[in-house]
Amino acid sequence: AAILHHVVLFFFYNIIPGLLSASMRIVKGMILRVIFFSRIDRTSLVQGFQAWDKAFVAYLGFVTVLVAHRQPVMLVFCQLLIDRQKDHQLLEERK
Repeated sequence: AAILHHVVLFFFYNIIPGLLSASMRIVKGMILRVIFFSRIDRTSLVQGFQAWDKAFVAYLGFVTVLVAHRQPVMLVFCQLLIDRQKDHQLLEERK
């Protein structure tokens, strides 16, 4: 009976610090979310739930497009097309 008394006493004693630390984590999380609200490259969600943050998913899509369009051959090709168009416009203006 004495062991059960100590277990029950310490169980309820540990509830108070547990509730305080949980509430502090929630408050800190809310403060950080307000601070980082304008940054879409930071999400406050854990790894498995990042897909729920639509702004973060849109940012990842944007970064994926940037990486996909950084191929040197394609960049040179696009620059050649732009230069050709400018040369063509100059020739048209001279006529």
